[in-house]
Amino acid sequence: KQRARRGEDQFTQSPRNPQQQLSVHQAVLEQTLGFKTQELTAAKEEMKMKQKRFEEMRSALNREIKALQASLEAQEVAHKQAIAKQDKEAGLQLKYFELKLKEAGEQRDSAFEKSSDLSIKLLD
Repeated sequence: KQRARRGEDQFTQSPRNPQQQLSVHQAVLEQTLGFKTQELTAAKEEMKMKQKRFEEMRSALNREIKALQASLEAQEVAHKQAIAKQDKEAGLQLKYFELKLKEAGEQRDSAFEKSSDLSIKLLD
């Protein structure tokens, strides 16, 4: 009964006067709009933070990828240098053995000539 005297509906507790109802409805909408604006602003800030973290992570991953690529390239260069060194050493060993073989051949030829000369002198 008190609500009826104040002009309020007993179920919704809203004023019976259409102008008052409109004012109450507008106030509720403005309050809802304020809450939604705050939620949107908070969501935008959260997205900015997430975007910033994403960019930082992407940057860190790119640095790590570059470091790994540089390391791999360095390992490839070191491997090629090791192979070249082994090839050079093998080439030097081959030349050494060829030289020794040539010397042995020359010694054999010299020994054969000396033995031939000695044989000829003995025959004379």
